[in-house]
Amino acid sequence: MTTRRFFLRNSAFAVAGAGAVPSWIERAGRQKTLVAIFQRGAADGLNVVVPHGEKAYYRLRPTIAIPRPTSDSRKKGDAALDLDGFFGLHPALGPLKPLFDQGHLAIVDAVGSPHPTRSHLDGQRYLDGWMDRALLKGAGEVPAVRVVPPGVALPSGFERRPYAPAAGAEYPRGRFGASLRRIAQRIKSDEGVEMAFADIGGWDLHVDEAGARPSEGALAEVLREYGQGLSAFWTDMGDRMSDVVVVTMSEFGRAARENGNRGTDHGHANCLFAMGGGVKGGKVYGRWPGLETEQLHEGRDLARTTDFRDVLGELVSRHLGNAAVETVFRGHEATAVGLV
Repeated sequence: MTTRRFFLRNSAFAVAGAGAVPSWIERAGRQKTLVAIFQRGAADGLNVVVPHGEKAYYRLRPTIAIPRPTSDSRKKGDAALDLDGFFGLHPALGPLKPLFDQGHLAIVDAVGSPHPTRSHLDGQRYLDGWMDRALLKGAGEVPAVRVVPPGVALPSGFERRPYAPAAGAEYPRGRFGASLRRIAQRIKSDEGVEMAFADIGGWDLHVDEAGARPSEGALAEVLREYGQGLSAFWTDMGDRMSDVVVVTMSEFGRAARENGNRGTDHGHANCLFAMGGGVKGGKVYGRWPGLETEQLHEGRDLARTTDFRDVLGELVSRHLGNAAVETVFRGHEATAVGLV
């Protein structure tokens, strides 16, 4: 079967260097694309999107909480970047703040899976497979174009082409930045990419999540790479972002209470980012459940109030135009989020 539904996978393949474009690919022109970014290792959503208006947050995290937004220039670099008077971004996510303010970036908080696991493997397995099913659209098997890891010889029939990101976009060094750079190249090459996938690790922070200052530490380091990568992709894509939606997610969140090692253990609900064409940004979606003991999931985690399948299902149906969401998320009756 011939199809233009090319699916880029790179969870097991680092994507870097010059483009490798199959010479046999027919140029398909502009079309809608969904790019999924997986934050592998269970990101700490409570320190990514900071509930600075929640008193219990500071009680549960006496040493690793991100300080409330401030106008004091001496402390601004370590304080949350206010979004709406209650939520704020971690200070390392400064590159994403303008996108939120301009209505391009949306956040869904207290989002997650109904699966109760705290196992990385089980959590990731529960999230797996939806992209393949979303591409089917009743058309049968979908061929995949797999990207090539650095240092591996390209198969015959591939050509090398230099790629210069547009508008001075600067991707962060490393596998994540290279992955986004390659995805941007493939989309702009009009190969017919409908879905693409990249991941970024480094989120499983049981120890030393925060440094001596909130702007330091392991979480700040991975957030800078994450934020710079998404911002560079936005800049690089330019007006092509009207056809592209980027959604980011993790297998689950972290415990509401910090542990004894300036880190956090495995939890439940998390936050999810979406940006691009059709996304109604500039807003934090989802019902906030609170962080008091009686409001926590199993007395320890942020409770889930939005099912991740509702968010992804809305993007699949309204952005990609696949109305058969019930076949993508089997057995789940979707509820509208209003994100697009």
